[in-house]
Amino acid sequence: MCREHPFHSLYQVYCLRPERSAAPEGRRQSGRHATQSTQTERATAASDILDQLRGTGIIGDRVRDVEKLCNACLEWAKYPIAKDPAYKNAKGGFKVPDDLLIRQISKLQVPVTTCHTPLDLTMLYKDCIWIDRYETKFDTAGGVNLPKITDCYGTNGKKYKQLVR
Repeated sequence: MCREHPFHSLYQVYCLRPERSAAPEGRRQSGRHATQSTQTERATAASDILDQLRGTGIIGDRVRDVEKLCNACLEWAKYPIAKDPAYKNAKGGFKVPDDLLIRQISKLQVPVTTCHTPLDLTMLYKDCIWIDRYETKFDTAGGVNLPKITDCYGTNGKKYKQLVR
């Protein structure tokens, strides 16, 4: 599945990797009655799948690009702003810190995640709207958790809003 339709399945495998297999405190893990050994087995299987795919031609490039995007989005999602009073009542135009991975995303051969990417029966995925870059500024959705709203620019020149939390 990851070889044939990578942009419809790699994200789920990424989320099962060992680094993500432990749920944050206060949140339950996937699988209501899953044991720790089951979680470890899933994480190991996901890691093995990604390792195998990374060494396989064009799919290896796609895996690395999806991992690069996921790592950047995960870091940006975890970036703490909720306790910073500068973001509480202000509106718009906050600068995304220069040192975050999301600022380094440029011309990535991954479809814009908030843009519909249909299944490609040829499995070539040549006609996608790829990620060109992310905006250097962001806004918040307000509320207690202050989710971040970031614009992603596609290779078609359009902006796509993305909610990060």
